[in-house]
Amino acid sequence: MQEPTEQDSDLESDDSYQGSDTGYSETCSSNQVAGGGGGGSGGLGVSSQPELFLGLAYSATTGQLMAEVIKGSAFRLAGSSRAPDTFVKLTVQSAEGRSLFKSRTPTFTCNPNPMWKENFVYPINKSQLAGITLKVGVWAKKAMKRRHLIGCFALGRGGLGEEEKSHWQDMTEARGEQICRWHRLVAEGKNS
Repeated sequence: MQEPTEQDSDLESDDSYQGSDTGYSETCSSNQVAGGGGGGSGGLGVSSQPELFLGLAYSATTGQLMAEVIKGSAFRLAGSSRAPDTFVKLTVQSAEGRSLFKSRTPTFTCNPNPMWKENFVYPINKSQLAGITLKVGVWAKKAMKRRHLIGCFALGRGGLGEEEKSHWQDMTEARGEQICRWHRLVAEGKNS
């Protein structure tokens, strides 16, 4: 079976990605950080499975969904001894599956445990929040402008895993306070 490339993925490659918004700089306090990372890392990002530490907040007052890509852990490519050059793509989809917003982090070069601390803010009405899916994918740049999907997960309506469902629910109940969690990256289509 051929591994998905960036062009094969729901997290499509195009030039419509918006950069990070540095206006939102709230960080997670220790009581907001939950362990798990999909089961096993204890929230420290030391699992042998690739994971991403993500912060989420929703402000009903301003109608803004805020996502902070904080850091990654255990990023690697099969068959390579070199740490990959990685970036994260976020796609906000409507209940109908239409892409509303796309964003991406800068590329972090040659590091299996990158630290981004990149913030993204999306205008989402409270009435739309229950139907929103936030897709998150970690990509590695390869030679000749090719890209390889390291793994992905989804939160919100399209979230399938218990950790993803719990993170989204906790975020909606937090009244604007940022909630941070580790999420295990899985091969596309196997998010459980």
